[in-house]
Amino acid sequence: MKRNEHELDVESSSLRASWLEAVDALLRTIRHWLDRAVREGLAKIDIASVHVPEDAVGAYDAPALKITLPGRRTVWVRPVGTLCVGGRGIVDVVSGSSRALLVLNRAGIWKIRASGPSSALVPLDENEFARALTELIL
Repeated sequence: MKRNEHELDVESSSLRASWLEAVDALLRTIRHWLDRAVREGLAKIDIASVHVPEDAVGAYDAPALKITLPGRRTVWVRPVGTLCVGGRGIVDVVSGSSRALLVLNRAGIWKIRASGPSSALVPLDENEFARALTELIL
């Protein structure tokens, strides 16, 4: 019995490490996309950490971004966890009560669902992220 628990712990640790690597790469990409806005003083990005208390891979601390925009508007990009149907994990993009979702699918491709009620998942790229960011803060 203990061997099975050990195998599950090893598998969870491996999945958690893989998930955190994917989140870190995503956040680096988002910082790159916003680099020009930061240089022009239109955005400020703070690197943060969030605690994900209950997840299929156990509790963990994960990297996050706090994006501050003119007019004291704040957008958080923070992992929610690995518990999702058809995907490897979800990252929230939140401003106030508005929310967009970034979903890492089983193929390892990030997709985004904007905050609109009938939004579909579409491949994440710089333009789709900018569109979602604009919708969140307006």
